Amino acid sequence: MKPNQNTQVRHNKQVHDAVASSYERKHTEIFNPTEQARIVRVLEDAISQIATVVEDPLVLDYGAGTGNLTGHLLMLGTRVIAADVSQKSLAALRKKYSAANRLESVELNGVDLSMFKDNSLDMVATYSVLHHVPDYLDVVREFVRVVKLGGIIYIDHESAPHVWQEDSGNYEKYMTEDKCACGRSFCERPATKFRNLLCYSAWQGLVNWKLFGLRVEGDIRV
Repeated sequence: MKPNQNTQVRHNKQVHDAVASSYERKHTEIFNPTEQARIVRVLEDAISQIATVVEDPLVLDYGAGTGNLTGHLLMLGTRVIAADVSQKSLAALRKKYSAANRLESVELNGVDLSMFKDNSLDMVATYSVLHHVPDYLDVVREFVRVVKLGGIIYIDHESAPHVWQEDSGNYEKYMTEDKCACGRSFCERPATKFRNLLCYSAWQGLVNWKLFGLRVEGDIRV
């Protein structure tokens, strides 16, 4: 691992360990009924296209966090390996799905998938993760390496407006449910910015961003 990569991975571990208990409450742009229903539809379609001739496909949830994809994958009948750099996120995930007998978890090194053999998985799934990875193109190559011939690589992110162009009704629902992005009043925004001027963690975040390219929640690129 290169020195700068080590800094980026360590930062992501620390940040996501710190926010593991509140991550789902904070990210209403992901954890709202409309987006969650969309994820289920797309996952169901992706799983239906797996052509590795298995009844219970093995899926790697890469950057699983607290289980956004894992829960849906289990519900859809797959075996799941939930993988993340954050031990506390994985602990929350295991607690949430402790009754699942088709789930295992593994800690990622944040750089590659060297713990997995070639052609060993039926599907790799990742959601809102690649911008946290020091070299995401290397990781995508790793996805290709570990997926069997006929397997599926599913890469997703919370939806942008153009995704809903042909479904404006659902986009309106999505934005309404996303209280995190839309719930602050006009007056609250400058008040929040003023509080940040007096907040040590906000200044620390600014330094990390300007000097190391690290954003508040471990984003390396946007």
